Formats: sequence, C-alpha cells, structure tokens
Amino acid sequence: MARSWKSLNRLFASAMLGVFASMAMSAGFMLAMTIATPALAQSGSPTLSTSVAKVVIESLELIQNGNAAAGITKLNQLLAQRGDRMSAYEKATVYELLGGAKATLDPPDYAGALREYERAIALGALPEDRARKIRFNMAQLYAAEERFDKVVELLEDYIRYLEANGEAVDANTWYLLAAAYYQLERYSTSRRPMEKAIAQLDKPKKSYYELLNAIYVQLGERMIGKRSDLLVKMINYWPDNSAYWGQLAQVYQVQKRDREAAAVLETAYRAGLIKDKNQIRTLIQYYNFLDTPYRGAKLLEKELARGTFERDKQTLELLGQLWSQAREHKKAIVVLRELAEIDNTGKSYFHLGQSLVADGKFNQAVTALRKAISKGLNSKQTGEAWLLIGSALYSIDSDSKEQRNKAKRAYVRALDYSNARATAQGWIAYINSLNEIEDRIKQQEEELRRKAREEEIDRCEAMIDRHNLGGLVPAERLAECQAFIAEVNSGNGTLEEAEEEAPAEEEAPAEDAQPAEEG
Repeated sequence: MARSWKSLNRLFASAMLGVFASMAMSAGFMLAMTIATPALAQSGSPTLSTSVAKVVIESLELIQNGNAAAGITKLNQLLAQRGDRMSAYEKATVYELLGGAKATLDPPDYAGALREYERAIALGALPEDRARKIRFNMAQLYAAEERFDKVVELLEDYIRYLEANGEAVDANTWYLLAAAYYQLERYSTSRRPMEKAIAQLDKPKKSYYELLNAIYVQLGERMIGKRSDLLVKMINYWPDNSAYWGQLAQVYQVQKRDREAAAVLETAYRAGLIKDKNQIRTLIQYYNFLDTPYRGAKLLEKELARGTFERDKQTLELLGQLWSQAREHKKAIVVLRELAEIDNTGKSYFHLGQSLVADGKFNQAVTALRKAISKGLNSKQTGEAWLLIGSALYSIDSDSKEQRNKAKRAYVRALDYSNARATAQGWIAYINSLNEIEDRIKQQEEELRRKAREEEIDRCEAMIDRHNLGGLVPAERLAECQAFIAEVNSGNGTLEEAEEEAPAEEEAPAEDAQPAEEG
C-alpha cells in the first residue's frame, strides 16, 4: 500500500515550500548583514565584503518580491564577474542563496538547488551550524526528487548533530524522516519518528495524523489498537472527514467490536457524512447482524427511494431477508415476489414460499414451493421445501384426514433428503397417529350406533307384541315402531345391513396438482 512520493507529498508540500522560501530569505538577510567590520574581523568570524553583500541584498529583495529568476541571474552575474576574487566563504554563501532561490522558482528547480547546495558544502568554508542546516534543506529537496535513501542519510546525520549539541529536534524533522522511511517501505522504522512528530505538535496537523495512520495500516493488526485510538482523535479534530469514520468502523470490525462499528457508521450516516453505497450497505448489514433487521430494512427502503441502490437481485435479496427476519412477512412477500419475477430461480421461489408459510398463505406457499423445486434447488433446500409443503398442506385443514394425508405424502418425499429426514419421520408418525385415533373413534361411534339400533329393534318388537296381545301402547309410538320394523324387514334395514361401513377414502390428487390460490 506504499504511496508514491507525489501522492504522499501532498500531505505536506505547502509546508515544505514555505521552508524553502523562508530559508532563502531569512538566512540571506542574516548573511547580508555579515559585512566586514572591525569587530567581526577581530573576532575571526567569516564575513562578506561590502561589494558582495550589496549584490546579495539586491538579489534577496528580488526573490522576496516574487522574482526569484531575476535574483538568480544577479547572483550568477556576481560569480561570473568576481568569482576569481571572492573568498571561499563568499562563494559558499552565494551558492547557498542560489540553492534557496532555485527551490522557490515556479515550478521549483529542485535538481538545480541541490547542485548549488553541494557546491556550497564542498567549499568547506561555512560554519558548522549553517552547513548542517543546508544538509537539512537538501534532505527536503531529495524528498521532492523521491531520493529517499539520501533523505534518510542526511536527516539522521542532522538529528545526531542536534542531539549531540543538546538541541531539540522539531516536529517537521521527525515528520520528514518518517515519510522517507515510509516510502522506503521501512514501516516499523518510520513509526517512532512519526509518533515523536505528533507528540511535539502545538496543534494537530492533518498531514501528520494521516501519515501515522498509513504507517499503522502497513504494520497490520499488531497496531490495530493504536490505530483505533488515533482515528478517534482524527475524528474529533476533523469530524467532517467521512473517510475517517469509515476507517474507524473497519478497525472496530477487525477488533470484533461490532456494536461500536455500527454506532460509528450510524453516527456518520445521520450527520450526512456517509453517502457511499458500500458503507451504507455495511451499516444495513450491521443492523441485521446485531438483531435489528427492521432498522436495516427501513434504511434500505429509504436509500432505494433516493436512488442510492438499484432494485436489482442483490438488493432485493437483502431487503427480503431483512423484512423476513424482522417478521414483517407481508412486506417481505411483496419484495420476494418482485425478486422471483426478476430472478426466476428455484432459490427465489423457495424464499417466497418460506415467507408465504410464515404469513399463513398456505395454498400460495405450496404453489411457490413446488415451483421452486421444479426450477431446481440444492439437496438441502429441496428437503426443506418438502417439509414446508407438508406444513402448509397440514395447516390448510388439519381436521381433515384427506388434507392430512396430502401433507403426509409431502413428508414422505422429504424422507429422501438427509437434512429433512428426522423431521419428516416425526410428522409422518404424528399424522399416522392422528389417523389411527380418528379411525378408532369412528369405529367406537359405529359400535355405539349399532348397539343403539339393536336396542331400538328389540324395544319396537316388544311394543308391537304387547299391542298384539291387547296391551296398551301409545298410538304415535306404535306407528313409529311399525314403520321402523317394516323398513328393517324390507331389506333396507336388516341388522347386518344397518351396520354402516366407513366410507372409502377418496384417491388423493397427484403430487404436482396445484392448490387453489387464496383470495
């Protein structure tokens, strides 16, 4: 994930150019004042002659007024006209100023600036502190030239010099060193100087925090805790940057801190910072994962209305799943019907059938599930589909033996699938048990009716005999008994024929017969 210097340089290019401009001007004015005077001569400090200082001041005024090219021309003329009569210190000073001026051209001439600085150092006439400062400036120019090995070499030397002399290393120096190590893909080495740079800041700088964040990314999970802490700070400093919110959510996800990840994305979404559909989809999926599918479905419906998502297969599958898991089956059915029309696969009709069963639309569920099987499902789903068909058929009218037997035939089909076998066996046994109980009850009822008929025949025959022997019998009751006995004797009501047999079970319709749709 190493970024090119041109990309990374944008993080601190403006700061670097500011350094180049100030080094050419402030150092130059200081040098311009270092004119030969009795006091300086007596102290042995290197000085500029009056004639050289005059040209230096004029050149710097041009550079300061935004005319670096004219300043460079004037300094080059000085070298051409008086170079053989200038001291090594004066030449080194002019080369130093030329380097600073070329760094401020538009566009900057970094290669030319480096050549001038090399000449200044090579003369060996500058005080050590100034020579070190030039090397620091050269390190920044090498960074612009993407020569990061030279950047590291010069900055490490500069830092050793400062520390040996008890001087503080500023944040910018640590930052440049860390950036160079990062570009050399020495991520572990870049971490310490970058952390030191941030620790020394008076106020936060985005470029510094972004570089440390990039370093932590490269160092992987061992820095995941530090990275989450860093991103929290970055969000506090720059809350309008949506990328930071998304990155923090990803880090929390890696740390298995899913609720915090969802909270981060939700906060950013509500603030209007998240508009990327992948991040919105991640938030929706978090709602589902954290057992709040209703919120996920509502959010997805909202974004569909906005046009963030297309009503394609992937989106409709997610929406149908969310409504189903939220037990909003009527809403799920609408979505899953739309999906089935688009997708026209066994899987889509299977999910539609599941929702129809859950919503109590059993005939429609059987139709959808049979269509799912006909269009093709994997073995596991096929077994589940037959179980659902059995459940739907049973639920249509569980009091009907005929309907129970239709359900039983679906469960028998489910026996062919290992994932459904145990459940199917349980249902088949249960239905058989219900049928047996119903048959026994019918037999018992028939037996009771048979006995009651026999008793009625005996009573009527006894009443008729009593009448024939001159006994007193109510006329109405006698007439009923005579009619009853006549019916029995006519052959329509003999005792044997009076025992009604259980009606034969109607032959069930074929398995692929389609049930009628509910209204």
